[in-house]
Order: sequence, then structure tokens, then C-alpha cells
Amino acid sequence: MSFGFPSEDIFDNVTFSIYEKDRVAIIGANGTGKTTLIKLILGKETPNKGNINLLRGITIGYLSQEVIQSEENTLYDEALLVFKDLIRIEKELQILEEKIAQNPNDQKLIDEYGKKQHYFQINNGYDYHYLIDMFLSKFGFKKEDYSRKINTFSGGEKTKMSFAKLLLSKPQLLILDEPTNHLDMLTKEELIDSLKEYEGSLVIVSHDRYFVDQVSNKLLYFTDHISFTYEGRYSSFKEEVLDEYEKEKSEKEVEVKETKDKYVPTHEVKRRPKLALNKIEEKMARIEKKLEDIHLSYEKEECYSSKSKMQELEQLEASLNKEYEELMEELSLYDQ
Repeated sequence: MSFGFPSEDIFDNVTFSIYEKDRVAIIGANGTGKTTLIKLILGKETPNKGNINLLRGITIGYLSQEVIQSEENTLYDEALLVFKDLIRIEKELQILEEKIAQNPNDQKLIDEYGKKQHYFQINNGYDYHYLIDMFLSKFGFKKEDYSRKINTFSGGEKTKMSFAKLLLSKPQLLILDEPTNHLDMLTKEELIDSLKEYEGSLVIVSHDRYFVDQVSNKLLYFTDHISFTYEGRYSSFKEEVLDEYEKEKSEKEVEVKETKDKYVPTHEVKRRPKLALNKIEEKMARIEKKLEDIHLSYEKEECYSSKSKMQELEQLEASLNKEYEELMEELSLYDQ
């Protein structure tokens, strides 16, 4: 599959497969086609060459503003929409129970009730209230929030609500584009735990290498208009493939620069945007490592048994998250 514009190719001859329970992370520098690939999978763009073949009838969940159907709904009513078919069947079962009570020997009614009850049971019909409570609680919502209208929540809280709805709906394929943006560490860990329990296939685009390492088992790496896949976690990929690839690439770039410097005056050699981009990504990687160390510190007894130590770490975490978000905004400029 290939995609591009008259003035520029985004990627060429990309081939990949997503199987049941695959957790695929699409990684690479900005501008290499990661988000474009998501749009192609969702049918929002059409490849110039090749095809996207999806399993017939597959259900896809994608984090977008459309996940919330109405901001006039209460938090709990919005969550109930995930189970609207089950709620309809629940009402039909109640009507059938009343009819059977009046006609206990009507085999047709009994058979119809049995079929609907079986469907209701295997689709967690008896548990949907419990599941809503569990996922809303996971993402930091309290019982007193249930009656609040969606439009009274902050942007970050609406994003958490969207995560809860997507995971409650259990799509066969879940697609997330930069899902950890603006999430605090606690919410990010809850999302990681939920995705580890999620039974469908997952496709993510993320600059958060810690997040990628935790939830993915397969990588699709984009670089310089090409791509390749790697079976395994990001930490193994970085050690076995990426570091060596970047080293070889850097050595070639140095050779090219040295050759050019023989003929081009130093004052005419302009600093390329790519170098600035690399510096931003390096800063982000360092922050991610610091945040990961903070997360590990939270689990140590000397930390959670000391209120002052916890406050110190929380303040540091907040500062690093703010710096990370600023870098993300700066990084997004390179996609424009």
C-alpha cells in the first residue's frame, strides 16, 4: 500500500497484518505517516495504491469527540448507551415474564424467553451496571459524578469518559492516537491496566515510549518513506534494532556532511528542522524515563509511608508532565 500527495510521498509499499489480540504500536518520527495510516484504516483516506482489507462486520473503537453522543446526558446515562441493546432486551424479558405468568403453558412464549435470556446472559446483561461502576471508578469518577451532565466536566475528564465508553463497548479493534496526551500518571496507569485486560486487537500511535512498551507486542516502524515490523516490545526493539539503525544512519549523515563541508562555506550550512525535531524527541525520552522512575518510586514503602515524600514526587511529576505537554505541542508543529 502507498500513499502520498503530488508534491510528496508519505510512504510506499507498506505491508502489514493485524491479527486477533495483536497490540500494534505505530512509531517513528513526526511526518512519516503514522496518523495518516490510522486515517486509512478508518476509511477517512484512500490509498493511492493497494488496499486496506478489514474483516467483514468488524467493530472498531476509535478515540474521538464522537465517542460522547450528547453533552446534555448525565455521566451515567452516557455510559448506559453502550448497553442500549441489552437494556432493550432486558425490557423485553420483563414483558415476556408477565405474559408467561398469565400463560404458564404457552411453549412459544417460553421458547422466546429462553432465547432472549441466553443472549442477555452471554453478553453480560446481568453485569452491565457493575461494569459501568468498575470502569468509571477506574478512571477517577465517583458516585456523586453520575448525575452530572457531561458539559460540566473538564476536557481531560471527558477524555477519561471516552476511554471508559470505548473499553465498555469491547470493540474487536481499538485504535488510539496519542492516548496519553494530557493524562496524569495515575490515569495513564489505569489505562495501561485496562488495555492489558482488553481482549481485542489494539493499534496505537504514541510518542510515550513507556506506554508503548507496556501495552504493545508488535511494532510498525516508519522512517524515511519506508516501514518495517518487529515482533516484540519496544524496549527489545530499541536495543536490538533501533539503536543500531540510528547509529548507522548517523554515521552516513556525518559522512555526507563532511563531504558537503568541503565545498560549502560554513555560514551557508543551515541547521535542518530534523535536528531540532530529534532534540525535542530526546528531551521527551528523558522525561519519560524520569516519569517511569517516579512511578517505580511510588511503589516503595519509604515513599508511600511518607506524606512529604509523596507530595514531593507528585509535584515533580506534575512539573514533568507540564514540560512533556509543552514539548508535545512543539513537536506537533512539525506535522503542519
